Amino acid sequence: MRIFAATVAAAAATGTAHADIVDLMIFEIIATNEVTGATQSQSFTIDPGAGDGSSTVSWSLDQQLDFEGIGGLESASITVTNGANRGGAGGQSVVADFSVFASTQNALFQINSAVVSFATIPAASAQGFASAAVTLVDVFGDGAALTPSAGGGYRAELNNGATSFASLFPAGTPLSVAAGVGAGDFNADTGVFLPTGIDVSSISASWDFALSGFDSATGTSTFTVIPAPASAALLGLGGLAMVRRRR
Repeated sequence: MRIFAATVAAAAATGTAHADIVDLMIFEIIATNEVTGATQSQSFTIDPGAGDGSSTVSWSLDQQLDFEGIGGLESASITVTNGANRGGAGGQSVVADFSVFASTQNALFQINSAVVSFATIPAASAQGFASAAVTLVDVFGDGAALTPSAGGGYRAELNNGATSFASLFPAGTPLSVAAGVGAGDFNADTGVFLPTGIDVSSISASWDFALSGFDSATGTSTFTVIPAPASAALLGLGGLAMVRRRR
């Protein structure tokens, strides 16, 4: 049996960074009891000037985060990579990992990564690839379900969330584990790098789903945008910056 404590205010809001960035949000979670409507949230930031000037920024949750009567966040991490220093490839990527659990009733979880900005990649050369995977665990053997939101369970977004590049685990297609099975693995991706169709100056990622009561879900996702190889050397992409997600 899980014990749920109201420890949101005391939760650690620090992580580990490895780049020179400003003090802005890198990870956010919003949790809601689907029955009562009770909502709690927590966001995490990177300290100003943290890191060693490298092209990778990484953060991980220091301790479990509990939302009383809703569920909790057992673990989370974000890794952002600026590929301008990797053979001139100029790729930008956001990797988001998490593990959440629901209390006695169904819980809604919305998880947002930082918005990563960079020098604009023109529409003529911008290409993207997104992948996501979930492990759904039936804790008490009575079946489990993860139901994607109307916009999709996972969304890879462009330009401060203004445009959706990919929606994986679409609405209307719940992920489920039958009673007695224990757990199930689910995967989705765009297959190949696809044209974005627009100029791209930032990328971000989000998860949005309902989780059945007493059950847990662990997810990982990667979103990468690159210029076409012939154009990479011309872009001269500069340093990586983080901008606050537009709410």
